[in-house]
Amino acid sequence: MILPIVVNMDGPAVIFGCGSVGMRKIELLSGYTDDIIAVSEEFQAMPPFVVRKKGTVTSRNIPDFIPKNASLVVSALSDRALNKSIADYCRANKILVNVVDDTELCTV
Repeated sequence: MILPIVVNMDGPAVIFGCGSVGMRKIELLSGYTDDIIAVSEEFQAMPPFVVRKKGTVTSRNIPDFIPKNASLVVSALSDRALNKSIADYCRANKILVNVVDDTELCTV
């Protein structure tokens, strides 16, 4: 069952992974906020307002990429263990998280 909700986007949305799925999430979210941070090792063309954070994400450096005031984190990585680490960090810090293709790890 899906329940439509309203999310206050006062803080940035953080997108991990800028492949085709991550880019679709950026496109979707850009209709609601221009406060978007994209985290990836490589970047495609994207709206100029998107902040790019280039780097290799590990389970130890996740906090380096997610501001404490983040409204939403989307993890669109192909590494399930890393997606779980991101989801666990978000849960522990009360940040809404969506892990693409893994509803068990999502809070939204």
